[in-house]
Amino acid sequence: MSEKEADFNRFMVLLKEGDPDTIAHFLEEFEPFLQREIRVARRYSRYPHLLDSQDLCQSTLVRFVQALPQLSENHPKSLDQLKGYLAKILRNRFIDELRKIQVRQTALDRWLQEDSNTPFTQEPTPSETLQVQDNLDQLAQVLSAEDLSALEQRLQGKSWREIGESMDGCGDTIRKRIQRLSRKLFE
Repeated sequence: MSEKEADFNRFMVLLKEGDPDTIAHFLEEFEPFLQREIRVARRYSRYPHLLDSQDLCQSTLVRFVQALPQLSENHPKSLDQLKGYLAKILRNRFIDELRKIQVRQTALDRWLQEDSNTPFTQEPTPSETLQVQDNLDQLAQVLSAEDLSALEQRLQGKSWREIGESMDGCGDTIRKRIQRLSRKLFE
């Protein structure tokens, strides 16, 4: 075993033992690496503005530190292997976050595309309710007062047709305008 490998093994042992200085050195050393990986990954994402790079970086580092006790003999044997392992954790976190965004957008789209002649009656699951509410909160920041009023009426259970009649317009037009804004916001 070379001295470089022995130093790396000592480093991994100290990390597993939770040595504060080693953990601080680890964070100092690998956070810039993860930030670079995140910047590259965000370039190829449809939702780069919705992904918080600091959150991804911190959650990747936390997951690695949490996984350390289970690594036993399978821990990375070199700096390159450790970087590869961290990059793999980061990719998985990135994919998880993208899936969450897509699920939220799908739930909102389904809610907005309900038949214009019937009230919104399909009971969403609790997670869909939270996802739609999160999206509506973000959407409310960019909507006009008229569109916001239409959304509030929709939340009260009115059909798009009823909303259109109460606003002297067409329900489908209002629905489509809100839907276009939501797609712009989340894409």
